[in-house]
Amino acid sequence: AIDIEPGSSLSAEELVSLDKVPSRRKFIGAIAAAAGVGAVLKSQSIVDAGTSSSASPLLVYLADYSPAGNGTTDDTTPVSTALSDAAGKVLVLEENKTYKITQALTVSNNTTILGKNSTLKFVVSGAVRNLELRDNTVITNLTIENAGSSPTGAGDYQCPIVIGYYPSGAGYSGITIRDVTIINNRSNGNGIFIT
Repeated sequence: AIDIEPGSSLSAEELVSLDKVPSRRKFIGAIAAAAGVGAVLKSQSIVDAGTSSSASPLLVYLADYSPAGNGTTDDTTPVSTALSDAAGKVLVLEENKTYKITQALTVSNNTTILGKNSTLKFVVSGAVRNLELRDNTVITNLTIENAGSSPTGAGDYQCPIVIGYYPSGAGYSGITIRDVTIINNRSNGNGIFIT
């Protein structure tokens, strides 16, 4: 087991700052400090914070799901599974990777994605949304790219980020989008569609 002393870890404000999350170990220490954990946190589940997917119940590391991250291999399954497992938690992507996605993804309520300068490249066809955000979600330091074809239907189809559901008028709130680049190959499409 390792000891994490909150006094030497990151502040609560730095928790969502990608540049301040260089390793799982420091991030776990910051969470412990922000939660007011005593002077020392000892846990058997944090034996090797560099490789263990059980390093923190609040963090989900995409690397643990073995995506290729090369922009050409279909990473939909590992990314979708990790995003589902990260519901209400923090999903940490691998640094400077491009994940090819072939279906819509939904970020559940109270979920954060730390992009680490990576790209979610949506290669979809037809009436498909890309990344749908729900209540109290955060995405940071990420590129969302629509590289789809044959977009049809409403303006939210093949839109890189969709907040709300256009046909019913349902909307969501408490969403933070920071240091995110939007790329859309749809000439008459939206970058962020908000209902």
